[in-house]
Amino acid sequence: MALLTLVWAASPALAVAQASPATVHLSTGTARPGDSLIVAVGGFGSPTTVTICGNNGLRGAVDCDQIGGIGLPASDRAIQQDRLVVTAPPAPCPCIVRAATAGDTQVVTTPLDIIGVATAPVVAPDVGAGADLRVAASVAGVPSSFFDRIRSAFGGRTERRLSLILTNTGGAALTGLTVSAAVSRGTQGGEPVSAPNIQTLQPGETRPYTIRVSLSTPAFGSYHVYGSVYGGSTPVSFDVTTTTTPWGLLVVAVLLVVDVGAIAAMRVRRRQQTSALREAQLRGSSKQTEVEQTESAAIPAVPPFMVARDALERAFYDGAP
Repeated sequence: MALLTLVWAASPALAVAQASPATVHLSTGTARPGDSLIVAVGGFGSPTTVTICGNNGLRGAVDCDQIGGIGLPASDRAIQQDRLVVTAPPAPCPCIVRAATAGDTQVVTTPLDIIGVATAPVVAPDVGAGADLRVAASVAGVPSSFFDRIRSAFGGRTERRLSLILTNTGGAALTGLTVSAAVSRGTQGGEPVSAPNIQTLQPGETRPYTIRVSLSTPAFGSYHVYGSVYGGSTPVSFDVTTTTTPWGLLVVAVLLVVDVGAIAAMRVRRRQQTSALREAQLRGSSKQTEVEQTESAAIPAVPPFMVARDALERAFYDGAP
């Protein structure tokens, strides 16, 4: 009862810890392009991408230096930190450091004063006059070598290809489109996927893009490849699934079961043969004992008078002159 009371009392504190908001901390709030600073994040439930953005990051990833960004593991259980090289973002300041998970499910920013970078009034997201975006997503295998197929068959790194077909269904050009994607066994948390640069889409234009996706070791079961495309009137999300079966491991498991069964059967037969041999040896020694007893009983005993006669004869001859 005392233990249950202790657990119940600790539960609210645990819930508060799990609900702690995500945070971003910098080792310094002022830097020049080329300087390095330490970024520490906490409270993010999945891998996080950290980038430097201009325009206060109001337009999302389009304001951020995606190439110079860094990735950090999930930080919901422990603070994660790494070194970030300061770069000039694609948009003028005011500047921020932006930490976001795939699909922008969690986004936290903190100000950064970058010396030498121009400052301009912030620009709100431009959704365009009637601009809209349609995204069709699919995932498939990729041509691979014999070694790659063997590696995948035994649960090693497996490659997939994410295909995105973007269509501008509005009446204005879409510029600054960006893709944020990740791969995982669920729809939360996962490994970020490197996305290509998206060119301007004219009204009515359709353009396909291919993104290479790696299923990390051990690769097995179903995976979600999900994310969002930004730059239209609203972000457009996508979520497709793919599966991989490490048939090589299954074959090895079957062979191991067969080998174990064969070894067990051999041991059983060996024990049976040993037991039969021992029984045969015991039966043979028992028969030999019976024969010896029979032979000793068949030898007749010497009568007493013959023994006495032999003694008199020896005494007579021994005493003769």
